[in-house]
Amino acid sequence: DTNPMTLRQAGSCNFTFDAGSGALGTDGHFNPARDIELPSSIDGRRVSSVVSYAFVSYTFLESVLIPESVTSLEPFAFYDKVHLKRVNIPSGVRTLPDGLFARCRSLTAVSLPDGLEEICGEAFYHCSSLDTVYIPQSVRTVGRCAFLNVPHIIYRGNARGFPWGATIGN
Repeated sequence: DTNPMTLRQAGSCNFTFDAGSGALGTDGHFNPARDIELPSSIDGRRVSSVVSYAFVSYTFLESVLIPESVTSLEPFAFYDKVHLKRVNIPSGVRTLPDGLFARCRSLTAVSLPDGLEEICGEAFYHCSSLDTVYIPQSVRTVGRCAFLNVPHIIYRGNARGFPWGATIGN
C-alpha cells in the first residue's frame, strides 16, 4: 500500500470514494492544489478506479501521481486540466478512455505502460505541448483523433483503428 489514507484525510483533499467499487472522485469544491498523489487505499479499501471528470475542481493541477492500485480510468477523468504537465499511467491500466487527457495543453510527458491495449478517441486531443509519445506494441486499437495536434507519435506495432497519425518505425 503505497499511499494509504483515512476517509478524513481523503475528505480534506476533496476526494470522494465508493468503497464498494473502489472508485475515486472529488466532491466538486474548488481545490488549489497543484501536485497531488492519489491514495492507494482509503480506510483499508483499495482504490481501483478514477471516475469521469474527477478533477474538475482542481483548477491549477500540474502533476498527478496515480498509484499502481488503479486499473481503470474513466472517460474525461483529466479533461481540460490546462496546467497539467505530468502524470503517470499505472501498469495495470489496459484502456485509455475517450477524452482522458483531452485539452491538457500543458502536458509535456506521459509514459504509456507495456500491456496497454487500447487508446480511445480523443484521449490526447489537443495536447499540443506533448512533443513525443512512445506507444507500446501491446496497443491494438487507437480511436479517432486520439493524438490530434501531438507532433510526434512513435509506434512499431500494428494497431487498427481510425487514422491517428502514427509514425511507423523511428
